Amino acid sequence: MEYKNLITRIDDRLIHGQVNVGWIQPLHIKRVYVVDNESSKDDFIVNLWSMSLDEDSELRVFNEEDFIEKYNTLDFNDSMILIKSIEVIYDLVKKVPDLFREINIGGLHYMSLKLAVFPWFFISQVEIEQLKELFSKGINFYIQMVLNSQRIDVDQKFLQKIEELWQKNHA
Repeated sequence: MEYKNLITRIDDRLIHGQVNVGWIQPLHIKRVYVVDNESSKDDFIVNLWSMSLDEDSELRVFNEEDFIEKYNTLDFNDSMILIKSIEVIYDLVKKVPDLFREINIGGLHYMSLKLAVFPWFFISQVEIEQLKELFSKGINFYIQMVLNSQRIDVDQKFLQKIEELWQKNHA
């Protein structure tokens, strides 16, 4: 199914200034869906995020199970889905394969045992394999911090270079 103005973004900080000012506001996003098990239980952070959005933007925060159960009832036009990790999108695609066609990769910051691809994009060997598998299923990925910044399409060649860098740095 095709949706008008749907952005799916992987960003370990979920909702923050770049997401709000760099994506939600310029694209006039009406609905923001956060899929994160931890945040779905944190009323304080959900209220903080809600206050940071324009009053005409609706925020809904789901744990993964609830999102999978309810996604058929949600309106994804003029919407943004925010997910914290490649692992979560990998799991969601298995259960909701028809929803995700193109995915924006935002900030995935430093964690041990991850490769620095860019100063704000670190990836593990497992995540490289997950991206390759999702790419082989026809899901397109691109790296872009904000709407008006350079877009880098993640293709087979890009994934191969990341894998070669990983092997070189972890030999």
